[in-house]
Amino acid sequence: IIGLFLIASAKTFTENPKATVTYQIDGTTPEGYILPSTKTYYVGSNVTVDSLKAGDIINGYRFLGWTTNNVTVTDNQFTMPSGNVVFTGKFEQIKYTVTYAFQGTVLPDNSASLLPASKEYVPGEIVTLPTINDVNGYGFIGWYHEDNFAMPEENITIYLTYDRFYG
Repeated sequence: IIGLFLIASAKTFTENPKATVTYQIDGTTPEGYILPSTKTYYVGSNVTVDSLKAGDIINGYRFLGWTTNNVTVTDNQFTMPSGNVVFTGKFEQIKYTVTYAFQGTVLPDNSASLLPASKEYVPGEIVTLPTINDVNGYGFIGWYHEDNFAMPEENITIYLTYDRFYG
């Protein structure tokens, strides 16, 4: 009689190791922006970075991009390492510039030095035009723009004019 013996071996399985990807914002976060949630990935898996891209605009803020020292990102993807990954993003408030220029050809000597310096404003911020004085034989006539206006969402140039005093 030939007997069959079955030898059972116990097999055990272990789950592949995992690590997390976390996002954080350095500085001001635009109103309404929701930070991506922390997610867990298997080590060695391909991970796509959050879809927010440098240059995206959210409620008056421009996103400057995600940075990390934990992995190298290529084409918005990376291979999950055995340690956790932290991405830091940053926003900057969008500002637009008011510059000043002369209208016409009647200009005082050293006229370029008489122009007010350019200045940046947040859209909707109230812009008050600077006070301009008469100079050596020339009188300030006025601005080609109303005073105390809300800054638009674009750069603008405001013109001013002088006239010569005679007599």
